[in-house]
Amino acid sequence: MGVATPYDFLRASLQFDTASWSPSIRQDVLLLAGAEDHYVPQGQLAVQIDGLTRTRSLTARLFTAEEQASSHCQLGNIGLALDTMLDWMNRLDASRERLSLALAPQEV
Repeated sequence: MGVATPYDFLRASLQFDTASWSPSIRQDVLLLAGAEDHYVPQGQLAVQIDGLTRTRSLTARLFTAEEQASSHCQLGNIGLALDTMLDWMNRLDASRERLSLALAPQEV
């Protein structure tokens, strides 16, 4: 970004948003958020969900203090975040496999 200080970085990052391109996303999407994230307000999760209007599928997960994963990037329980990502990918793979079998030509 070519800025001199961390404060300048934060100010410069305000120019970026996802609102203009979120409606264009047509992929499967997994959103992860921490209930006590010190960078991203919790309300941003709902804003992002509302903006993703054309996704193939949308899964959102809010991590809590009880899980020790409520901080930014789920620091404190990264393993839980990684398990969540892997489970999501495995469910997508299984779903696609079932769809592939259902659409396969049937032998008579």
